[in-house]
Amino acid sequence: MADTIAECISSVNVSQEVKHAADRLLHVLKTCVQATKHAADEYLSVSAVQSMANCIVTVSRAAYDLKLLVKQCCSND
Repeated sequence: MADTIAECISSVNVSQEVKHAADRLLHVLKTCVQATKHAADEYLSVSAVQSMANCIVTVSRAAYDLKLLVKQCCSND
């Protein structure tokens, strides 16, 4: 989705920022899935659950950053 949005943006710099933000979100989502699986495997491990929770916060921040970029692009047009 972000690649499609990036292609519609005339500014090369902003387009690259959107692609970078989308790639970051994808990366942290993958990391979060791994952390969640690990937390499930290590059910009573506080550190595994904390790691999973930290990943979820990171996903939320990455998604918010991407949202702000897209919103900025829409308001600039």
